[in-house]
Amino acid sequence: MKLVSVQYGDFEEIEHLNPNFQKNFLKLKLTLDMLSPKEFYINNFPRLIFSVIEALPNLRYHQCSHGEKRHLKREYDPSHLISPIKIIGDVIDTVHLLEHTILELQCQISEMDICSGLTCNYWEPENRFDVFVECTEPNIAIFSSNVAIAALKGIIYNEEFDLPSLKDTVAIARQIYARGITDADELANHLNWSKPKVQTELRRLDRFNFPFQILQPAA
Repeated sequence: MKLVSVQYGDFEEIEHLNPNFQKNFLKLKLTLDMLSPKEFYINNFPRLIFSVIEALPNLRYHQCSHGEKRHLKREYDPSHLISPIKIIGDVIDTVHLLEHTILELQCQISEMDICSGLTCNYWEPENRFDVFVECTEPNIAIFSSNVAIAALKGIIYNEEFDLPSLKDTVAIARQIYARGITDADELANHLNWSKPKVQTELRRLDRFNFPFQILQPAA
């Protein structure tokens, strides 16, 4: 899974593919190449989706519309007991799960109530995909994308990524975004964590390009 490019814009050419897109939201576009054989992604997908749902259980609340007029919102859908996305049985399943993981991360961090996405495959090269994600804060969307890609790659390829701490990454990012504070002592107090744990998570945020520079202290 290789990130080829990142763009930000309205991308009017794909509006008709998802009627849930909001007119007042711009979108982040990620272009990715899936570098492993097709069978590798198909065989590893069951382990991948259950691991991601375990780390981000709110994924079960997602509503994958497949072109219908519906939105990601916090209403439990019993049809998603197995998967929050429609499983095709191809490489696109992994990319589609990435899309929903990005949506979930940015919604939790920036407290967006509603957002939609779209996953598209290329005819040529066949292993290339575009992921479109609505966002109000492109820097948070990019950060969420970096975390999601690392998490999914960590599961698929058994790379070094501490999946259980994904919840901690979301928790501290949400605190920083909401309160505009980056001081380790203040964060430790708000989160009821030790200062060393906060410092570890701050380094993790920096690794994934959390937008510290755009935050202002809360009034």
